[in-house]
Amino acid sequence: MALEVAVGIISHSLALLSDAAHMLTDAAAIGLSLVALRLAARPARGAMTFGLKRTEILSAQFNGATLLVLALLIIYEGITRLLTSPPVAGAAVLGLHARANAEDLLRAPMRRPPFAPRRVLGATERAPRNARKPGHPPVGSDLPPSGKQPERQHDRPAALPEECPSQQASRR
Repeated sequence: MALEVAVGIISHSLALLSDAAHMLTDAAAIGLSLVALRLAARPARGAMTFGLKRTEILSAQFNGATLLVLALLIIYEGITRLLTSPPVAGAAVLGLHARANAEDLLRAPMRRPPFAPRRVLGATERAPRNARKPGHPPVGSDLPPSGKQPERQHDRPAALPEECPSQQASRR
């Protein structure tokens, strides 16, 4: 990120500067959210009956406001550069991006594909303890081992209530 800022300033590239600023705000947002999570985990004390749970919301609002200000600054700078365009050193920008692409290609074999399974059970490994066995309900279930639902009281028809005396009198 520091290299991107340096090359962006030297080459007068708004794209590099805005990308570096966006990465900086992302890193700050992650740090701020970690602090907010730690504060929100504290128990409520005294007059603060809700605790510090609102810090998470305030952290997100601060991050949103920072990104909005950053976007407005980039838009302002972009408009001024449309009116008076400074020369951009394209060779420096291209060199930085070539370096970044080469680094990505070198690191690509180390990455796991996004939806690849983390681990596959081998022939000698056992399934987890809570795995469902054939004919047995899942662990922690109320079902008996046969898999049939137990008869519940509310499933049976209730006995008919006796008629009240006014209903008996109306039938006579």
